[in-house]
Amino acid sequence: MTAAPVPELVLPPNQVEALMQLLSKGMRAIQLYLPNNPVYQRAVENIRTGFRQIWQATDDLALDVGETDLRWEDHVVYQQEQRSESIAWTLFKDGVRSISLKPGVEDVEIVRLLSVLHRARTMQADAPDDLLTLLWGEDFQFINYTFRELSSEGAAAIEKDKSVPPVTPTDVRARVHEEAPPKPAGVVSTEDFDTTLYFLDDKEIEYLQRETEREYAQDLRRNVLSMLFDFWSSRPTARCAPSWSRSSRTSFLICWVPETSVRSPSFCVRRG
Repeated sequence: MTAAPVPELVLPPNQVEALMQLLSKGMRAIQLYLPNNPVYQRAVENIRTGFRQIWQATDDLALDVGETDLRWEDHVVYQQEQRSESIAWTLFKDGVRSISLKPGVEDVEIVRLLSVLHRARTMQADAPDDLLTLLWGEDFQFINYTFRELSSEGAAAIEKDKSVPPVTPTDVRARVHEEAPPKPAGVVSTEDFDTTLYFLDDKEIEYLQRETEREYAQDLRRNVLSMLFDFWSSRPTARCAPSWSRSSRTSFLICWVPETSVRSPSFCVRRG
């Protein structure tokens, strides 16, 4: 008895893996630069070139989404253990379990998808929207995805076209007022008084405090280092001073980064 032949893949997995690396770099460019920046434009063009090579072999790129990885034809083509930087985790945590890209996505929609993922990654836990809401609003034509309701274990996949009745905050407030019991006579309410135009309630103050703490907690060294490396990579070698060789830049940056920072020197070694 002979084993069943293994179906041949339409393209090597490392080609898809290279495309995923370009998408990861593209998301970082979207985070750091404006669309008119040469680094931003080069990152987008590299992504488009990568997709054109994929479309020469197939007309559908279907990816399965895991907590820390993306799989194509049962091969891991993207993996990032650090959740704050992981495209896979950004998709997985809001219920997306598969995503399919089709020819034409590279023209406009892939940049919109990366922008949506960046917005979802930086949203607060109590934000009114989530990734699925943002994806729904974009109305992609060359991107299909399936997701699971996080509240139901083992639920069947729900397709993108499944309609959900819209409910606005105004409708909710009106319903609450209708169902609320009448106010007893003689009871004073804050609604009976005029408040200052710039009065902040406890929730707003707490939100500002969280945002301030989050802003100051960011490690800005990595963003600055990424911009430096992108700047150097965008300049021809002949225009760079001879003293700024690859090894010189790496040694300088490692000495420049404080010793208490472990991630920044390792990041310099990888990018330098």
